[in-house]
Amino acid sequence: HTHTHTHTHTHWHPLLMSCFWKCHHREYVQAVLAYKPFAEWQRIVEHLVPEQTSTAESGLRGEHDSVLTQLLAVDYYANARMHEKAKTLLKKTMKTFTEQVPSRTNCTQVKADCQGWTRCCMYANAMSSWVLCGDLPKAYSHFASIVAKFPGDLFACKRGQLMALLGGFNANILTIAEQAQPEMAEVPEWRLYFSGMLAFGFEQAGNLEMAEKTALHGIEQCKTSGVLDGWVDHAYAHALYFQTPARHELAASFLDERSTSWSLQTMHPFLYTHLWWHLALVLVETKDFDRAVCIFDAHLWGISQIQSDPQTKINALELLWKWQAIPSQRDVAAPRWKLVEQVCRDDVGQSSTFDTLYYVLLVGVLCYAPFPTSVTQSDQPTITRIVAHLDDAPTPTVRRLTEALVLLARPDLFPKLVALNAITEPVLLQSSHQPASTCDVPSRLVAASFLQDNAKLWCAVGGSTEQQMVLFSSALSWT
Repeated sequence: HTHTHTHTHTHWHPLLMSCFWKCHHREYVQAVLAYKPFAEWQRIVEHLVPEQTSTAESGLRGEHDSVLTQLLAVDYYANARMHEKAKTLLKKTMKTFTEQVPSRTNCTQVKADCQGWTRCCMYANAMSSWVLCGDLPKAYSHFASIVAKFPGDLFACKRGQLMALLGGFNANILTIAEQAQPEMAEVPEWRLYFSGMLAFGFEQAGNLEMAEKTALHGIEQCKTSGVLDGWVDHAYAHALYFQTPARHELAASFLDERSTSWSLQTMHPFLYTHLWWHLALVLVETKDFDRAVCIFDAHLWGISQIQSDPQTKINALELLWKWQAIPSQRDVAAPRWKLVEQVCRDDVGQSSTFDTLYYVLLVGVLCYAPFPTSVTQSDQPTITRIVAHLDDAPTPTVRRLTEALVLLARPDLFPKLVALNAITEPVLLQSSHQPASTCDVPSRLVAASFLQDNAKLWCAVGGSTEQQMVLFSSALSWT
């Protein structure tokens, strides 16, 4: 594929860049890019930062690589949803880091050491924006700045794409990838994971032809090198999904063939379940419902180790939403809603504010009108906590969408929400179906109209365009 760059600034020489990532750091970055299991991330981090040592004791000796060690540990804790641990370590690291940086910024040492501190400082700002502030756009901007200055830094590119995905500004997934120069990657093997990153960016920006072409290039690269990259499989599935329905058959056959290489022993649980979700999704589109059910039971929910992370639960929840939108499949979905509901109900307040997509899905589980016995007056505090939790989401739109789903599903259970919330305000509703007064219970038609008129706002919940599409189309089917 053709990959054009228009950088005008000076880049660091690759020899100097290679000084930044030490051997132990490279092992962690490799685990991230390859989507290895969390157990592998944990093993590397525990080796780098022993549990019993404090930040000071573990080696902040005035060298950039010791600070980088702490920042990579913060990255692991944040992605493993160990948020308090991530924040505590980051605050300690930032304190020590800020005390040492002034003595380094005059570049009195060799240039390689100086550029190491420069990049460490940029990473520290990015991690602070993400972990401490929850400011995904600002964190993305910091990661993009790293890639612009150090275009071979594919870890910063990967993390920038994650910020864009979580925040719902999906076109930026491509923007940061186009800034990168994989041929300058400090570790040659990392280049093999770039095609999946770029292809996913093309697809999220709507360029399906380039997404497919780039993904196929990456798949061939991986075959030649013997590297397994589940993310390039994922990118190819994305590239095919929004093309004509005829491409769904190709997507299904491709994912079916590739599924023999997916394993929880070698792959991160999120990507493992997400790839199976993509296969189940195209099977539902092609009306092969029986196989989709088997995938749900065997790979999306039937394994205990995949039920502990909100990101893995998202895949199960979204497939249920998709089934619920198909009248003939509601009896299939019903007992599985019950299985997922109880586990998710216990999660309220435990997840990060970054998991906005998960919370919006969870509202659907707790409020779904087809199952009136699953939600009672006693569940109002649960829903209230979810809506309140979303006050700190990246955009207030998330709260408004969540409220719309509550009203769409069970307006009879939440009269106070109906009476007091902004969903009834004309400036928000943007609908000709407004209720007569703020004390009237809006009909399901009103909530559906809000969702329809504000379709573009669904990006606020984060996730890929496919995930947003499943949410939007399924929610409208409730009317």
